[in-house]
Amino acid sequence: MHKAYVHISVCERGSFAQPSYPMSSTHNACLRDQSSALLQFKSSITIDEYIAHSNLWSWETNTSCCSWQGVTCNGYGFVIGLDASESGLSGMINSSTSLFKLRRLEKLNLAYNEFSGPIPSSYANNDLPNLTYVDLSNNQLNGTIPPSLFTLPSLQEMHLGQNKLIGILDVEAFPNSISSPLTWLDLSYNLLQGSIPKFISKFTSLERLDLRSNNFHGVVDPRLFASLKNLSEIHLSYNIMISIDSSDLLITIPSLSEFAASSCNLSAVPEFLRYQPVLQILDLSNNQIQGKMPDWLWTNLEDVDLSNNSLVGFEEPFSNHSSSSMRYLDLSSNNFEGSLPNFPKGMHIISLSKNNFTGAIPLTICNSIWSHIDLSHNQISGEIPSCLFNSIMGPYSFSVVDLSKNKLQG
Repeated sequence: MHKAYVHISVCERGSFAQPSYPMSSTHNACLRDQSSALLQFKSSITIDEYIAHSNLWSWETNTSCCSWQGVTCNGYGFVIGLDASESGLSGMINSSTSLFKLRRLEKLNLAYNEFSGPIPSSYANNDLPNLTYVDLSNNQLNGTIPPSLFTLPSLQEMHLGQNKLIGILDVEAFPNSISSPLTWLDLSYNLLQGSIPKFISKFTSLERLDLRSNNFHGVVDPRLFASLKNLSEIHLSYNIMISIDSSDLLITIPSLSEFAASSCNLSAVPEFLRYQPVLQILDLSNNQIQGKMPDWLWTNLEDVDLSNNSLVGFEEPFSNHSSSSMRYLDLSSNNFEGSLPNFPKGMHIISLSKNNFTGAIPLTICNSIWSHIDLSHNQISGEIPSCLFNSIMGPYSFSVVDLSKNKLQG
């Protein structure tokens, strides 16, 4: 099933930005201690012999480490970037690993390997003071997250998703987080517990927060995010024991464009979302939301997923939404009843399957620019508009039309 939050990306993870100090257009002479540290790291881990594209196969003693795959040096021969992602690596990254000898290191990407064991505290003991980017996602790391990892003086992106990390992120354990320049925090798909950590409000530079698929619980107060003026994405999905407090409706997160809280046992659309001026993408699927779809959702949003809830209709009156910017709407697997409304002409994809809609398909459907429409598993009757028959060969824009499991003729 399409998920709205997947396709938004400002920059690619793992792509290394240009450093601020001199770079050479040719490979520089690697400093001996830098080469030695990398070779020690290579010898301390296991490389899957069947992974032919592993960057580490190019690491040999008779060549400059600045010419090795995945290694980036500055103009003075110091290693500032290391990309060993998807390289078939396994083993433990302990506190004595030689990587911590790369004191000028700025970017470290060890994602998509099989590293196990805890995250070493040496990451956070100022052994890597210039580190701005670390990606340890998609490994088998376990244990708790070292609290001082959040206080690395230069760290801007931290990706720890898809591991087996446990524990409670306690605010008392992160006393210096207020100084963090962190912009992207990904702790998704782990086994973290407790409430959503309040120290997040101290990350004033934060732009993306991904906490989906953990064991967080308790009430999420939107005021936690009120001080984060640059925060554009919040992902809380698949934390089934959380709820969202909407008692203070006027909380504004000025940059928030994407909010996801799928599978969180929500019983209503959080009202504070109504007052987010640039919100465009909303995923509240797989909850227990009842009542009617709020009319304000048509105002600014472009991508809405309310599938697998208990909605019964549209808020009255269903006003003229011809100027709505909505492009994608998934209301499948709800309890909608009655006739199909006239949806905005500018929509591209709509799924209303597995509801209880009745009556005929409105002819206004032929005036749309939709590419995908799913009306299957309803009680729709009458004749099928001719434009749907001609959607493939004719001038209409439909590429996918599903009308199955209805009472249609024609």
